[in-house]
Amino acid sequence: MRDLAGYISERDLQQLFTKSIETEVIDDEFGIPFQIFYGVSNNARKFWSITNARKMIGYAPEDDSEVRFADGIDRLLR
Repeated sequence: MRDLAGYISERDLQQLFTKSIETEVIDDEFGIPFQIFYGVSNNARKFWSITNARKMIGYAPEDDSEVRFADGIDRLLR
């Protein structure tokens, strides 16, 4: 379950990188032009907050690990 929660798809990772590079103003609350973002997809069971990435750079993950790996999860639960 932990692996599903921390999954990031290639598409979402590319978006995170691109938005991180292309965002013009990335200052933190102290005016320092530096941020650290958690990068996970829009997983149903994610435990990391991606609120800062959404707010600062407009990160909007599109994928969910449980949808991506639904067939494998179904096989394991049988």
